[in-house]
Amino acid sequence: MTAEMIRRNSGPGDPASVVAALSDPASGIDGAWAPVVSALIRAIFSEQEIRLEAIIAEILDRNRPFLEVYSQVLMPVCVCVRGRWSREEASFVEITLASGRIALAFNSISQAYVERHLMREESDALHPGDAEARLLLARMPGDNHALGLQIVETVFRQSGWRVQRGGDGGHLDSCFQELKRDHFDVFGLSVGITSIVGDVAIAIDRARAASLNSALHVCIGGAGVLAAPEAFTGIGADFFATDALEGVALANRAVGFNVLSG
Repeated sequence: MTAEMIRRNSGPGDPASVVAALSDPASGIDGAWAPVVSALIRAIFSEQEIRLEAIIAEILDRNRPFLEVYSQVLMPVCVCVRGRWSREEASFVEITLASGRIALAFNSISQAYVERHLMREESDALHPGDAEARLLLARMPGDNHALGLQIVETVFRQSGWRVQRGGDGGHLDSCFQELKRDHFDVFGLSVGITSIVGDVAIAIDRARAASLNSALHVCIGGAGVLAAPEAFTGIGADFFATDALEGVALANRAVGFNVLSG
């Protein structure tokens, strides 16, 4: 919803228009985050070497839930970068630099939340008796968007899921072995390019055949699916997600998982 509202209201994907869209009440985004997003967007597109520590510190000082930070700050910034690239408003070098800076900010923020989570766990602040839903997450050959997969993994973890990564380097044989050996509720597959629809269908069939869990749910996503969702309809996936938050919502609904708060 957040990404869709930004796309609907922002027009061109330049930083100023995205910030303006964030300030629009119709966007559904808390305007209190707009100055932070504005500063972060300016920082990642700066032509000079910049330091992100102050912006990251301000985000963490607000002490808000990770999913709020993701939806209100990190997702809008990623939408801005994707928009500028798709509209050829920024060069490959500029997008590469911006993506690297987003990765740096994301890693710093997510690590801080992981440390907080561990501290809560050590003090029994979580619910030790609650069952965890399990996700096996992998990417198809040709999908080199490591940051996107990392974001999905972190959002699921912060939503109470137990996540395991598989398919190192895009090789899925190890994933099928994991599915055969352990119980997973959802198999998430990231697809980077549209031209491998047939390979994705085969991977889904092999995952279901190997799965110890006969009720395994399969979710697909990624740039390839977003570019041509109609091409991936009817190939065996239970659902596809346009972003990490939607993936969590659909997966929760599929397995009836009650999300842990925090």
